[in-house]
Amino acid sequence: MRTKIALIVAILVVGGVPIAQGGSDHLLGAKKKFPYSLIGDDFGILTVDDLAIPTCHVLPEPYTEVHGKDGNSFAYWKCFPATNVQVDCSGGSYDQGEREILTVMGIIIRDRSEINEYMTRRAVPLSSCKSWQQDWKRLSQNQTHVCFSGSPLGKESVVEGGRPVLSYGWVFERFKTKLGCSSYFVGGCSLLYQIKHGCKVVEAIQ
Repeated sequence: MRTKIALIVAILVVGGVPIAQGGSDHLLGAKKKFPYSLIGDDFGILTVDDLAIPTCHVLPEPYTEVHGKDGNSFAYWKCFPATNVQVDCSGGSYDQGEREILTVMGIIIRDRSEINEYMTRRAVPLSSCKSWQQDWKRLSQNQTHVCFSGSPLGKESVVEGGRPVLSYGWVFERFKTKLGCSSYFVGGCSLLYQIKHGCKVVEAIQ
C-alpha cells in the first residue's frame, strides 16, 4: 500500500510542482533570462516575449517594496483572479484645450489581504478609457486570472471594510489574459513591434 501511495504522489508532482498548480513551469527558461519581470505566478498566461518587453527601455531590477526618491520605473508583471478586477473611468472633467472629457483610468483589484490599483500615467480621453473597459470585458470573458504590467508607485496602509489592508499603486502599462493583451502604448504587447522601434532587450548575465 505504501508503494502505491508513493507512486501516486510521484505522478502528481512534476519537478516539485503539483499538477493542481499548473504542472511544470512553462517560463522556467524565460525566468533565467528575465528573472525580475514577474512577481509571483503567471497561471500559464505569459510568454517569453512578455517577460522580455519590460526590459526594452528600462534596466531590469529586483522588485522591492522600498523605493528610492526617484522611484522604480521598471514594469513588473503581477497576476490576479479576474473576478476581483474593476476598470473605473469615473471622475473625469471637460478639458478646454483638448475639447473633450479627460479622466485618469483606474484598474482596481481587491482581495482580503491587499488592494492593487493600476492608473494611467496621465489623464486620457474618456473614449480611450471606455475602449480599455471594452477590451477588459472582451479579454476577461470566462477567464480565471489576468496579468497586469506596471511600474510601482509605492504602498500605504488603508482601512477597507473596517480592517487595515495594504494598498499598492502602479503605473498602468498593459494587461493580458489567455484571450489576448491590451496596452497603454501602441504596440506595447508586441516584442517585434518594440524591437522595430528601438527596443534593446536586456537579459540577465548568466
